[in-house]
Amino acid sequence: MSLESILLAVLKEPATGYELKQAFDQTLQHFWSADMAQIYRTLQRLENAGQLKSKDAPSLKGPARRIYQRTAAGTKQLKKWLAAAPRLGNERLSHIAQLVFMHELDDLNQTLKFVESLKNEFAQTLKILETIFENEPHKNLLTMPSADFHGSLGLQMGLDTLRLKLQWCDRSIVTIKKRIKHEER
Repeated sequence: MSLESILLAVLKEPATGYELKQAFDQTLQHFWSADMAQIYRTLQRLENAGQLKSKDAPSLKGPARRIYQRTAAGTKQLKKWLAAAPRLGNERLSHIAQLVFMHELDDLNQTLKFVESLKNEFAQTLKILETIFENEPHKNLLTMPSADFHGSLGLQMGLDTLRLKLQWCDRSIVTIKKRIKHEER
């Protein structure tokens, strides 16, 4: 998945860079993050490639705003990305890398603290996603609008994934504590 593809998808309706950043902060942050600089660089690349066009529009406050809109070429590229097979294995999960190399600290208490912290992070994110799920306007997957249906499928995947990660944390915490006791003998 690329930021280019996500921006093309979000730009179903014209938007400013600031509005795109708000979309990331409010919704997309649960599976993709991007800062303002990344967004603007990517918008420029997409515009240079002819997949977006932009224009200045007056602002109620301050300077004119630049509004971006997907072009026909952008829509074609988006559909190509959406129709492609899922791409797995491109995620950068630094917390897993940290865990794999945690032996360098030679301190199981640090490992325990790390996994407990990870569990806390997962639990907080799960609460946020559960709140979003509970507040969904349409609960019937068979009759909800298409955009809501697909968003709900993604949300449910996120919920299920976090629940599994929390189970892993619980099992790992028990195992780490047992190993600490074993090594204290």
